[in-house]
Amino acid sequence: LISILFLGTAQVLADPDPISRGPWSPKSFTITNPAMDSSDQRIFVTVPDLENQHVDVWDPEYWLTDRSFPLISYAHGLNNDAAEDYNTLFDALASWGFVTIAHHACKSGCSDDYTSLWWDPPGFGHYYKQQLLAIDFALDELPGSYGINLDVSGGVGIAGHSMGGQSALFASSYDNITATKVPITAAVFHHAFSHEFPAPQVPFLSFTGEQDFVAPPWMSRSIFNATRGARNTVRSKGHANKVSAGHLENQDWENAGWVGDWYNPLVPQFTAAWFKVHLERKTHEFGVDWEELIYGDGPSAMCSGGNGVMEECDMRDGRMADLVLIDWWESLSEEDKKLLIAGASGALLFVVLVVSLGCCCGRKAKRDGGARGGGGAGAMHRVQMV
Repeated sequence: LISILFLGTAQVLADPDPISRGPWSPKSFTITNPAMDSSDQRIFVTVPDLENQHVDVWDPEYWLTDRSFPLISYAHGLNNDAAEDYNTLFDALASWGFVTIAHHACKSGCSDDYTSLWWDPPGFGHYYKQQLLAIDFALDELPGSYGINLDVSGGVGIAGHSMGGQSALFASSYDNITATKVPITAAVFHHAFSHEFPAPQVPFLSFTGEQDFVAPPWMSRSIFNATRGARNTVRSKGHANKVSAGHLENQDWENAGWVGDWYNPLVPQFTAAWFKVHLERKTHEFGVDWEELIYGDGPSAMCSGGNGVMEECDMRDGRMADLVLIDWWESLSEEDKKLLIAGASGALLFVVLVVSLGCCCGRKAKRDGGARGGGGAGAMHRVQMV
């Protein structure tokens, strides 16, 4: 037991230091939405404090008091407290310019809609609807009643932990991405617990860990694989299985009582990077190469040591392949494709598509390592443009 604890501690200590926080200090407050489940109708809000910057930023843009920020809706896990268990994560996201809302409803399951799913805790079958309600309420209330300017030009982001990860999965699948006043366009799942695996309809990043005995890595891999063969589905996706990570690596607990469940201070930066690239459409900001953190192959990249030792890390950059033209082409029936290809214009379109896919989407890198400690036996690193 001592040797196991020593091994787990060594792997945690071997992780790189997190990147510096962004220019803003966080500010938090609570609002109440009477439409939420009666179990608890409060919503915890964390925003960038425009009056308080904790680093020197000389760009005048960051001093604008009317600056707007993208919105992320976060769903807590079973028996988690939205206002206490994820403060470090929310504060970091605020520092990089995100507004995060986290509802308190359904802490132990929803009261008003007690729909339950097989193998899951009771009362969470429609838990994702609370996340959708929170988004619409925040879109109305934050700008008007609290003076928080929201930038929803790129949509809204959605995320969650454990049962909240399932909530974010369901909210980003099916037709739910357009169920809110502003569509959901990017998602992050922190150790999602689920036995149902719909294909997400937005770019998503799924975190898991070899020490997660609550939502084991096969759940994250099942989410990742759910998009295979699905029509009109997302191509940009990530699956990050960290060797030393336990179920609570995104929470504010340094040690939850079993091996591997230490807080991982690297989670916020990779969560922010995913939303910077896929929600804000920004590759660089605050001196940070967000694209490199997700899709790169340098030492700061998630799959190349930036998140410590990984058992499996699979990042698919499908931004080029997510073009409307290609989505339109794949939505056609086989009969329609044959008719187009048979004609002169159809043949030309086919050639253009093939050439475009070959030129733009042909990069693929895959590495398999030696011993696990240095990128080891069984470890996989793949960054792929699809």
